[in-house]
Amino acid sequence: MIVVDTGPLVALVSPNDAAHEACHNWFEGLPTRRNLVVPATVVAEACYLIERFGGPHAEAVFLDDLAAGAYGTVTGLVPDDLQRMGELVRQYARPSGRRVRHGHRVGTG
Repeated sequence: MIVVDTGPLVALVSPNDAAHEACHNWFEGLPTRRNLVVPATVVAEACYLIERFGGPHAEAVFLDDLAAGAYGTVTGLVPDDLQRMGELVRQYARPSGRRVRHGHRVGTG
């Protein structure tokens, strides 16, 4: 079992992050993602950072991918919770003066 922390998740969905390539290569090289565990507290922190630096669309895509199991097993939340969170993020996303970047979707393999 590998517990996934916030930093690698944020780097995975942020192509401009300095650690993106290294995290992406490690992640894609895993034989399976069934051994990855993402605590609910990490989800909250990652969502905050992804929304702050990538916008609500990137956050919603991240939640969709989490619900699909793209990053392993989330503890303390079920896929329906994550899907609903993504819906709410989209519904309540407020236009702002900053440019909204698109989320980087990770394969669910």
